[in-house]
Amino acid sequence: MLIVFDLDDTLIDSSGTLGQVKLAAALQAMKDAGLEKGELDRLKEMDQNSSWGRETISRFLAELGADEFLEVGCSEYYSYGVEEVSCVNCFPGVKEMLEKLSAEHDLALVTYGNEQQQMLKLKTVGIEQGLFKKIIVTPLPEKGKCYQQLMQELGMTNKDILVCGDQEGDLKPAKDLGITTVHVRQGRGKVLNPEDWDYSLARVIEIEEVVRKL
Repeated sequence: MLIVFDLDDTLIDSSGTLGQVKLAAALQAMKDAGLEKGELDRLKEMDQNSSWGRETISRFLAELGADEFLEVGCSEYYSYGVEEVSCVNCFPGVKEMLEKLSAEHDLALVTYGNEQQQMLKLKTVGIEQGLFKKIIVTPLPEKGKCYQQLMQELGMTNKDILVCGDQEGDLKPAKDLGITTVHVRQGRGKVLNPEDWDYSLARVIEIEEVVRKL
């Protein structure tokens, strides 16, 4: 079996660590650009019910009637360096889980974002790249073509694959392809309806139980 993982808020706690740092930085960047109002506590409150950072910033600015600052805020939110990434950590038990699963199954990582930044996150949290048969960093949040690429390159069908992620962009493309989906209610995954997917887990490490059943 091939088990495909998302990275942010699936294996690592991005929104709860780096995301909080970048929300503060985004707000400061928007204020430097001329935004005259808006509180960080309100921005963070909105983030609790958003599926991604851009949505948080967009809703925040819409409430203030200041949509013109959206690109300024998003540019700051989605750009970061080594020092900022240092706050990111894995969810508990993730490294041990990956090592156990890789002993009996093929693993892949399909993550949305900037390749340099995503690989920096992996290095920072200490997840070994060698655990994955394939790593794909895509600039598009919708991952359907990535899953098709994996099936073609590895000679697998949709019945041979399990996709685990927290966002609709991870899971809906997999479901549309007939791939078994595993939703994790971590980070931004808390806003998705758990009944929409084949499995829904409170913690990603519970996937070991799902794999044993298949």
